[in-house]
Amino acid sequence: MAGWSDAAHGHRRTRGPIEPTRTYSLQLLVDLDRPVRDVQLLISYQWLWENETHPGEGGPGRAVFYTVNQEIPPGGQVPFAYRPEAPLSERSDGRYTTNVSVAGFTEITPTTTGLSEAQPQR
Repeated sequence: MAGWSDAAHGHRRTRGPIEPTRTYSLQLLVDLDRPVRDVQLLISYQWLWENETHPGEGGPGRAVFYTVNQEIPPGGQVPFAYRPEAPLSERSDGRYTTNVSVAGFTEITPTTTGLSEAQPQR
């Protein structure tokens, strides 16, 4: 997505094991010339089977949307914390990898209120 810094652009993988009940502290960086708000993130928990040639049935992977309900100034950043609503399954037949990507946002544009009411210069 153009305009987002590498910290929020595309897919980002977490480092280390995914803990099912952990709260994740993240930083969202914006590289735009206008402020944004209501940044919607897609958090995907992908399940990787220990034995990919003979996977089990019904992998526990899932995806959720999370909205950062803050205004972020141009070139700014905002820290936030995310904790899965429902804990991830603890299993020994595979592991999770987590990807975070920007799904959408609202760009705040300057208003034009009052311009049509301006008096012409004489």
